[in-house]
Amino acid sequence: MRYVNMIHTLRGKLLSFAILGLGLSATVTFAGTVETGLSADHAYVGMPISLYVRISNASNHSQPAIPDVQGLQVASAGVPSRSSQTTIINGRRTDRTSVTYAWNVTPRKPGVYVIPPLELEVDGRIQRTQSLQFSASKSETGDLLSVQIDGKQDKIFVGQPLDLVLRVLIKPYRDRQYDVTLSPRDMWELVSAEHSQWGAFGETLKDLANNRQRVSGRQVSHTNADGEVQPYYAFEIPATIYPTRPGKVDTLDVQVVMQYPTALEQNRGFFSSGGLKIAQARPLVENAQIPSTSVVPIPEEGQPIDYRGAVGHYEMITRAQPQRVKAGDPITLNIGIRGDGPMELVQAPPLSEIAALTEAFKVPDESLAGLVEDDVKVFSLDIRPRRAGITNIPALPFSFFDPQEEKFVTVWSDPIPIQVAPADTLALSSIVASSAPRSKAEAESDSTQSLSPMLLKHHPGEDLLENTGQASGWKLLIGFFWAPVLFVIIAMIQFGPRVIDRWFGGKRAAYRKATIELHHADSAEAVSTALLRYLATLSDSSLHSLTPREAIERLQGSVPPQAAQAMSQFLARCDSQAYAGATDADIPALISSARVQLDLLHRGQRCESGQKRWLPTASLWLVCTIFSALAIIAEPVWSADVAALSRAQQKQVLQEAADAYKQGLAAGDDAAIAKDAFTESATKYQILVDQGIDNKKLYANLATAYLQSGEVALALANYERALIFAPGDGDLKAIRDHAANLLSGEKPAEEATLLELLQQWNANISVDLRTWTAIFFWSIFWVTLTVMLRRDFRFGRKLAGFALGMSLLCGVSLGLGVWDSESANRGIVVAENVQLREGNGSAFASIVGGDLAEGSRFQVMQQKGDWIEIRTDEGQQGWMNADAAAIITPRSSQTTT
Repeated sequence: MRYVNMIHTLRGKLLSFAILGLGLSATVTFAGTVETGLSADHAYVGMPISLYVRISNASNHSQPAIPDVQGLQVASAGVPSRSSQTTIINGRRTDRTSVTYAWNVTPRKPGVYVIPPLELEVDGRIQRTQSLQFSASKSETGDLLSVQIDGKQDKIFVGQPLDLVLRVLIKPYRDRQYDVTLSPRDMWELVSAEHSQWGAFGETLKDLANNRQRVSGRQVSHTNADGEVQPYYAFEIPATIYPTRPGKVDTLDVQVVMQYPTALEQNRGFFSSGGLKIAQARPLVENAQIPSTSVVPIPEEGQPIDYRGAVGHYEMITRAQPQRVKAGDPITLNIGIRGDGPMELVQAPPLSEIAALTEAFKVPDESLAGLVEDDVKVFSLDIRPRRAGITNIPALPFSFFDPQEEKFVTVWSDPIPIQVAPADTLALSSIVASSAPRSKAEAESDSTQSLSPMLLKHHPGEDLLENTGQASGWKLLIGFFWAPVLFVIIAMIQFGPRVIDRWFGGKRAAYRKATIELHHADSAEAVSTALLRYLATLSDSSLHSLTPREAIERLQGSVPPQAAQAMSQFLARCDSQAYAGATDADIPALISSARVQLDLLHRGQRCESGQKRWLPTASLWLVCTIFSALAIIAEPVWSADVAALSRAQQKQVLQEAADAYKQGLAAGDDAAIAKDAFTESATKYQILVDQGIDNKKLYANLATAYLQSGEVALALANYERALIFAPGDGDLKAIRDHAANLLSGEKPAEEATLLELLQQWNANISVDLRTWTAIFFWSIFWVTLTVMLRRDFRFGRKLAGFALGMSLLCGVSLGLGVWDSESANRGIVVAENVQLREGNGSAFASIVGGDLAEGSRFQVMQQKGDWIEIRTDEGQQGWMNADAAAIITPRSSQTTT
């Protein structure tokens, strides 16, 4: 048995080996390989040879890179070539793929060159190739080719223009067999533009090629190295350079490579016209000789402080716009410099170091790029007058070095007259009355008239980072509904069974049953029995134990007395007719009278119960409760979901805004520094607003910073946004009115309306306090009603009425706040002279008379893309670009449609 098991085990192993061998014989795999090579082992200087890298049978590989080798110029020969091959022999399939990269390698000096090994990642493995070696020698040109660079000056200064000429002399080739001499054009076409290096003359050749021109040549006589005068073709290429350092002239490397013919032959091609072609050629490479011109440095003696390296002859012109500004407002100063030097290298004068300019103006301390147009370079910058009363921009100097006179020269621009009025900022030094309306003369007075420091206060603290909001919705729901729900529960316990019995129980059924019995009654006794059965149901008694007198007694108090008395008389009538034996003719009249009594009794029951129940009134107030709660919850709840900046970053931005504002206040009379600081402060506050933070203090600080920086329209818009959170804030209204007066002379209303008084009350009491006060009195109202259901409460009606009145007053206050938020979809024009258009785009026609001044107010109708349709307060309607407007509605109260 043991041997049998061994045989089975050996048979299984042999079978596995056989299957593995069969698989190996049917599949041929190749590992990725890398090969490198050169097209030649020897090269001439300036003539390229090919270097290739072939990667075979690799699913993925890294990009090969040729290392830098001194003296070699390596350039890619184009995109890699790809090839694939599939062979099937005896049922076996073999796939081979390869990718070949190629480069042109050009030696620039004679010698032996070694290209280091390359390392490539092939199929996840690093493979290293062999190094490659080749030699390069210079082709002897003899007297066939000469390259020279001629300079027209013997000495120049750094930065001075130097005119150079590249002169290429090529000896004409003459074939004695065919008695032909090649022309200058033929000889120049043998120069390799691709393999030659042109240095400083490459730009000239590029311009000629772009203009579809070629280098022209002429025949000249030239003395060769042996002293013999022989004919040559001369090709001259001009260029102008500006040396940047002293010493020898640096023309970069200039090397001319060409194929010089050694033999011609007849062109016997099928499409040939029978002319000659070059049969053999030899490579010629010649380096240019450096010109003898020397470059000397600019002297340091007598160098002006404002000198910035200009060499040549220059003049300067200045222009400024606008020329009528307010202190701190920007003036665009354009400086134009014209000269014969390299204009792209000309630098602007150091304006921030010119005392006559910086004393009166704030000048940015930064280098100016400038724009070159022909022989003029224009520099543009904004300067800000520091104070009012400045009458001109002083003359500005520009210094350069005159290479002909070898001395420094300074030219001056002409002074520019300007008018600088006081700034539109709010000085904290003086005080005016508060928010009382100003007269027309005051409104037209100097716009720098200030407001009270109490009105212009700058709000500190981290509460500027909190969104103005109210309690969450579920807390409001609990607060508004707990007392009404309690009342409904008590009312249902008290009156529920009666109501259920009324609508679904015996009373209504008893009325119907009594009506049917009366219809089928055929005697006075049957009529009396039908009525007594109905009365028993009303009094919750049994018909068998209920006499007519008892039925009437139990009916007393639940129906009107007239109905009870009429029913007693009718029952007595039925009894008398029953004992007297009524005839069949009297029965219909008796039944008709019984029906009248039944209906009268039934209606009396409904009226009496209606007078005593509280449930309908409670249901009405419950509906009011629902709508009030929905109104409060519908008031915008500000979201604090700000993802762009963390809390710490928001605190840092807030601190930077406050510091910049303090810096502006500390600037004193320097309006330029003050406006820059206030502008920075407004920018920081705007960052917080853009994060989605909405509250009165933040908008007030942003508006004040804008106002102090001169952006009055933006200040007005943000004061309006702050007033949405506090519509009755008198201080904010006073500053808002001041900003509006600066723009358009708007005059505030002289007397406060009732609506404005309510808004002032809203501004002094927070939304949370008004909300919970309303909930408190609302709860008192319903609790009082609940107590009145169970027992006689002496002052219940007065207390309930007072609580209801207080809750309604708070509800009106909250509703006014909601109305103020929802009606705030307004806007203010923040650009000058905005033109209304007929459609949402600049391609639409302008509306006649649709010019809107800065500060104009409007109502937003709709928005499409970057355009909004508006209606102005004067009734004009049209479209304008949204970038020229500030929408007053805060972010958190905006709705998307």
